[in-house]
Amino acid sequence: MKPDIRDEQPPDDAVVVIRGGLHSLDADRLHDTAEDAYADLGFYGVSVFAAYDGDVRALCERIARLRSPGVIWVARVGTLRAVGFELVPTDEEPHYDVVMPDLAGGTIAALIGCFEARPNPLKEGS
Repeated sequence: MKPDIRDEQPPDDAVVVIRGGLHSLDADRLHDTAEDAYADLGFYGVSVFAAYDGDVRALCERIARLRSPGVIWVARVGTLRAVGFELVPTDEEPHYDVVMPDLAGGTIAALIGCFEARPNPLKEGS
């Protein structure tokens, strides 16, 4: 099933986006993920979920794909934009794709540099 592009504005610069999983920002994985997005959407994209209100824990509870990883990757939309990446609203809200202009090593490294690893708040103290 082809992903849908929603007709809405991307989130504000202050919004936090999350990508789940310790290895989800490995360069090879990002490359492969972006190629798959290109086949589906016509652009190189990497999947993220938006925590509009900044409540990372609540978003991890809400989104099944974010419940199990022990590590999540967090970035502010403004940080992504400052480096030259845009977000496109895809699939169901709060899902977005970070659009990459190409798959060059420098582009992938710039994307990785926007994110910070954090323990999944659902796993803390367990």
